[in-house]
Amino acid sequence: GGNQSIDVPKLYQIYDQLIKANSLFQDVFSEKSETFSLQETKIPGLKIVQNYLTLKEQKLLVQYALEEHENADRANDRSPYDHVIATMQFIPSLDMYATCKWIFDRLIRDKLVTHFPGQLTINYYEPNEGLAPHIDNPKCIKELVVGFSLGSSCVMTFTNIETNQTLFHLLPPGSVMIQTGQARYKWKHSIQPSPIHKHPETGEVIKRGYRVSLQFSDFIDGFFDNPEIQAMKIKK
Repeated sequence: GGNQSIDVPKLYQIYDQLIKANSLFQDVFSEKSETFSLQETKIPGLKIVQNYLTLKEQKLLVQYALEEHENADRANDRSPYDHVIATMQFIPSLDMYATCKWIFDRLIRDKLVTHFPGQLTINYYEPNEGLAPHIDNPKCIKELVVGFSLGSSCVMTFTNIETNQTLFHLLPPGSVMIQTGQARYKWKHSIQPSPIHKHPETGEVIKRGYRVSLQFSDFIDGFFDNPEIQAMKIKK
């Protein structure tokens, strides 16, 4: 009936089993890899994979994210951070899960990540909006953090917490940023609050537009059941 609760993880497990049973989907493991390139970085544990998401995938993911933006506004259920639409225990729809699962199957196949992190944070940035320097709280979030960049390009600033060394990397639409190890725990990341960014290598002026970021991570057990732990995540 309409009032019965849905076991979301079970639903996604069934979907995963259907994929394995369907030889059409198995082609993802035998296809030639997408035309992507890894940016050179001097930060151990940081991978920025350019041109990884197809245009169709980008369009679908933006559509799903904006639907959640509307849902959060209607429910008056926004994060204390202006740019965060929502942090969710489960990906909110089977359509969105299927798209993300397809992408992560490729990332795993291409040996860029080890697994599909279960929790999702959706971020929406206005053209002049920034992101304060921070490290995603390791008391709440496990090591692997994966971000999909959608919409406008931006330049992300990385600052070493011990030496204050600063490095800059371009995040173009369709790119995937992967953080592990030192990139997770020794470097803060941030975005300058300006409508204009400069390309870190060419000096080219980038006029920022609206940007959506999907962040996938594994929260510690019990995070979504414990308000005290949740409050710890948003401490600046």
